[in-house]
Amino acid sequence: EVSRVVVTPTGMGGYTATTESFATGFEEPVDVAVGSDGALYVADYAAHKIYCIRTLSNLSDSYKQVEPGVPEPGDLLTYTLHVVAVRQDFPFTLTDPIPISTTYVTDSVGAPAGTMITQVGGLVRWWGVISPYTSLTATFVVQVDAAVHTPTTILNTATLTGTGDVDSPYSLQTTAIVGALRCYLPLIL
Repeated sequence: EVSRVVVTPTGMGGYTATTESFATGFEEPVDVAVGSDGALYVADYAAHKIYCIRTLSNLSDSYKQVEPGVPEPGDLLTYTLHVVAVRQDFPFTLTDPIPISTTYVTDSVGAPAGTMITQVGGLVRWWGVISPYTSLTATFVVQVDAAVHTPTTILNTATLTGTGDVDSPYSLQTTAIVGALRCYLPLIL
């Protein structure tokens, strides 16, 4: 009997494996082990080779939020940027334009120690190195223009680039709806 082995990364440096009967007939012995680096090593005795299987390291779990999601003209919006690393140290750069119909609140940028964040002109720029299996959070605040027509959507898109991340750059988007129309339904008891 030949078994098919499906190996899935746990996301925390380990793997889980399931087996199922795949075919009968020729068998080729192999050994499988998880190395201290979190990679899966497969020893193929017939081919006299050792294969190393790694999950792709990336920043794809990173995301962005805005609060409140339904502001009024003149309200403050707090943008929170979450950079999440999987598997290895990542040098990263995140560039976020100040949204249209808003004004940056002076000195409102904040980031953890060991990273740098600046606001110059119409851009917030944040960079540093993130450790494996961690997340870093940075924030900045803008004020919605008092004269903005309502309802209107404020879309904000940041660009995240990770050195060595083959899938980057990533677009992190969030939306606030200024002066959203509200509909109140009757409550029948």
